[in-house]
Amino acid sequence: MQRRRVSLIFLFIVGMLQIHWATATASSDAFPSRKTYENQEYRLFALATLDVTIFAFEVYKVGIYSALPRENLEKTENFTQPIFVQIKFSREIEKEKLAKSWVSDLKKACQKNCIPILDEAKIIANALQDVKENDLFIYHLAKDKVTIKHNDRLVGELKSEFSSKAVLNAFVGDGAPSDLREDLLKDALERRGTNPKK
Repeated sequence: MQRRRVSLIFLFIVGMLQIHWATATASSDAFPSRKTYENQEYRLFALATLDVTIFAFEVYKVGIYSALPRENLEKTENFTQPIFVQIKFSREIEKEKLAKSWVSDLKKACQKNCIPILDEAKIIANALQDVKENDLFIYHLAKDKVTIKHNDRLVGELKSEFSSKAVLNAFVGDGAPSDLREDLLKDALERRGTNPKK
């Protein structure tokens, strides 16, 4: 596959590494097509895998779920229904690298009301723990806040206006790396096309 440079929340690989997003062809056990979160059913919108090409290892998978029918991902930005983003890590990451990358990538994705969002993000970053292989992170995006969990542990909440938009923007919005955005949107369209009920 073509090598690409991307930046994403929780990206711990720094420097000039060549990396690429590979659109996932099937969900793993951690990414079923339907999932229940806080008593509400969600459906898998898109799934992508991050690989570091020159070292040939997988970093993590990202799945976007929504309570909405499968439409174009941009239509979720008003958050009339909540969505969540799940990340499953394939590598261990130290909390210091995790915190630095998380704040940096959120800063790149934010477009409105960024100062209070980043102030909250810095507080949450201090509460992050080391990531182990197979750990899960979940962003639950609602209209008024973003809830962040590491496995089942509550890490914190972003409650500033436009927080949900900033987080979603890091994956599929104008602030996302173009290759990442294209791969997730492509996977969303393929999933929609293969199942007429979606």
